[in-house]
Amino acid sequence: MNSTDRAELDELGWNERFASAFDDLDDRDLQPGRLAADYSTQFLVQLAGAAPLATLGHALREARLVAVGDWVAVRKTAQATEIRAVLPRQSAITREAPGAETAQQVIAANVDLVFIATSAD
Repeated sequence: MNSTDRAELDELGWNERFASAFDDLDDRDLQPGRLAADYSTQFLVQLAGAAPLATLGHALREARLVAVGDWVAVRKTAQATEIRAVLPRQSAITREAPGAETAQQVIAANVDLVFIATSAD
């Protein structure tokens, strides 16, 4: 990754912790990106210099373990962009998942600051 790419990712919250986890994947065909939007079957991923729509790789599709804010490793080709791995989260905002199970649902990942606004009524 060159210094321009690194600077663009730094603006999105990239740090040494994520860089180390990404390097541990040891796959030169992957590039880091941050999940910016979840459209159910496709995801907007902010990469250095681009923001393509991506799909989940097979293993991730089964587990559905991604959330907006996650740092991911993607494989980008001329035909498609595929999310191949999710880097370990630094933090997460969760809620109880709807339904009978007592599971947690991640609403957003790697959030440093949250503002809550409410009416004065």
